[in-house]
Amino acid sequence: MFDWVFDVSKPVYAIYAAYNLENSDTTDCHEAAKTVLKERIKDFLQEFRPASSGQGAYYVTDFPEAMGIDTTATMKEVGITFEWPAKKLLYKVAFAGVLMDEEYIDILR
Repeated sequence: MFDWVFDVSKPVYAIYAAYNLENSDTTDCHEAAKTVLKERIKDFLQEFRPASSGQGAYYVTDFPEAMGIDTTATMKEVGITFEWPAKKLLYKVAFAGVLMDEEYIDILR
């Protein structure tokens, strides 16, 4: 589904946050990692999405698995290996790309 919504002939970016689990409550780590990821997404969009948005603008999905991406395998290709279950680092991942068609904007809201 990802390649139905996003134009994979253009660059696709992984935006991620890693949070150290050692000596931390797992629930707090999830919330902290989500907060960091949201900030990184915001920073990415400020750089890659023009104020006018529209054709050629980048959009983000923070549920890549729901769009058919094997996040574990994809991140491993760029040197980031996830632990299952996470013991040392907890990762939150989003992907950004250019939409195939503007009609897909509503899917990402």
